[in-house]
Amino acid sequence: MPDTLHKTIVSVRKRARWALIFRGVGWGIALGIGVLLVTGILDYYMRLDDRLSRATFSSLCLLAIVAVVFRFFLPPLRRQMTELSVAQRIQDRFPSLQNKVASAVEFSHQQEDDLLAGSATMRQAVIDEVTGELAGVPLGEVVRYRPAVTASLAAVATLAVVLLIALFIPTGSGIALARLTNPFGDTVWPQINQLFFRNPPTHIPVGGLFEAEVDDKKGVLPEDVFIEYRFGDEQGIRSLRNPMHFINGIMVAQRKNVKQSFSYRAVGGDDETPWQTLMVVTPPRVEALQASVHPPDYAGWPTTESRGSITGLVGSTVQITGNTTKSVKSATLKTETGDSKPFAIDGLHIRFPSGSTEPWALKQSGTYSLTMVDEHGIEGGGNEQWQVHAISDEPPTVSIESPIPQSQASFDAMLPVRVFAKDGLAIRDILLRYTRSDQPESEEQSILLFQGSDHAPPLSREALNAHMAKGDRRLEQYQWDLASLDLSAGTEISFYAAAHDYQPAEGKSAPTHTITIVSKEELAQQLATRQRALLAELSRVVGREKHSHTDTRGLQIQLDELGQLDERELHQLRGIEFTEREVREALTGNNESILRKADALLGELKNNKIDRPQMVDQLESLGRLLKHVEANHLGAVEQELTRARKFLQTDFSEDEQSDATKEDPTGDSQRIDASRMEARAALNNAAE
Repeated sequence: MPDTLHKTIVSVRKRARWALIFRGVGWGIALGIGVLLVTGILDYYMRLDDRLSRATFSSLCLLAIVAVVFRFFLPPLRRQMTELSVAQRIQDRFPSLQNKVASAVEFSHQQEDDLLAGSATMRQAVIDEVTGELAGVPLGEVVRYRPAVTASLAAVATLAVVLLIALFIPTGSGIALARLTNPFGDTVWPQINQLFFRNPPTHIPVGGLFEAEVDDKKGVLPEDVFIEYRFGDEQGIRSLRNPMHFINGIMVAQRKNVKQSFSYRAVGGDDETPWQTLMVVTPPRVEALQASVHPPDYAGWPTTESRGSITGLVGSTVQITGNTTKSVKSATLKTETGDSKPFAIDGLHIRFPSGSTEPWALKQSGTYSLTMVDEHGIEGGGNEQWQVHAISDEPPTVSIESPIPQSQASFDAMLPVRVFAKDGLAIRDILLRYTRSDQPESEEQSILLFQGSDHAPPLSREALNAHMAKGDRRLEQYQWDLASLDLSAGTEISFYAAAHDYQPAEGKSAPTHTITIVSKEELAQQLATRQRALLAELSRVVGREKHSHTDTRGLQIQLDELGQLDERELHQLRGIEFTEREVREALTGNNESILRKADALLGELKNNKIDRPQMVDQLESLGRLLKHVEANHLGAVEQELTRARKFLQTDFSEDEQSDATKEDPTGDSQRIDASRMEARAALNNAAE
């Protein structure tokens, strides 16, 4: 029986021991693998590259594993479970057994002849009783298998995770294990990011804009990317770090108004770019720019030169030369219309046009600039612009000053024609072109009024500016003998004037003039009617003059009797002055005056060879009379009236001032009397 009890206790002890071992080993494996996984993941994200840090990291991982071994592996192996402790564990699980199991285990280890242990029969009876009771209880419940199962499952799960990671991420698993086991080796993690600069600038002009663009070759930019600047000056090297901005799928950084060279790099994620060097340089400029303008051959103008700005005729060709402040690889002339023309480069000297470039012919006014690019790609000169003034050579302007557009003439009239022509350069010829209504099928005929030289007169540079401001002006007068045309009454002659310059371009007068041929009797009657209308107009003007004379006499009498004129009479005097001015204008003052009309009638009588001696004498006498009145009376009357009004206005204002102040009455009175005397004399002269 004791052997049966012993075997039962030993069986329970083995199961309990294996449960402890499985729990310890399971949790040890799970935690050890967890430590390795966590360490590998931390190493992946931290990317420790220096060996000291990696050695420290590996040491911490080893210490954690050692701690797991000492905590979970060794305790179940070193723990000694006695039969007595197992018996006590059985009693704890089955309280009904009380302390009999422990007593039975102790009795089983005592000798039968041990006098101190008590009765051997009683001890054997206890052992037999306990053995029987143990056979009736479920001893499998004494050992708790759940912790061991949980630990085993945890170990299996972590092992499964490790196997899956090793299966699907073999390279990463190998790298992590190699870095942990050999922290002093050269094994590194593959980079997540691979930053690079898009077209990194190496040179910019002084005061220019620095702009850098960063992208990732692996397609995924870090969330935060910084650009680091490194400046070197007299105080040493200083650094600056600024965040870059995500714009349209790339990281962008800018610095404005850069005046100092520096180095720069981008840092983000697990990568940093190599240092780039940016040099600040002075952009190229042009010096001693010289523009030569060659006018068209027909113009006769000299070649002109200027410092950049260009003035010339449309069609002129331009040559430009200059020197650059530094060596350039290209120089381009750009016009306001978008044209680009390359320069030829010879060291620091540039010239346009080059051998393969068409000349620049002026077409319109505007501006032009010169853009240069140096060996580093720095552009300069584009901000400076020069003016281009292209002078358009318009056709001549022509007008017929006489006769009027619609006129009549006799068949043998000697018609005076006045033609005015103007051109910006030079007039080559002036023509009078006409057609006849009685010869509708005949071609247009011409009369040469002026013929210049075959080529435009050459101009010196000194005379060019004056000629450009004035141009060429000509007034041609021609006596057109209609008798040579053998015209009959009712025939109409339509004519206009034309002028040519040396382009050649033609200008025509407008509107077309028309001369109607009428009989001398009809023309004489028309002229007589116009003479009567002229005399009637003269009568009306003379009537106004007489009325003005009467008013002037009245004011003279008023001034003689009262010694002064009031404000209303001064206004009347001003009205008389205006009337005299209008009378003068009506008689002799303008192209519509009676004198001009009388001269025109007289001219038409003579030009049309109408024999009316009495009418001629009357018109000549009227002309002489009007000229005499103009020279000896009209101007003098107007001047005297103006003088009288001024004196009387002075008298009136001084009289009011004297009444207002009441100071120095003697001096005021003397000035007023003098003004009145002058006014009275002037008014008397005007009345006479």
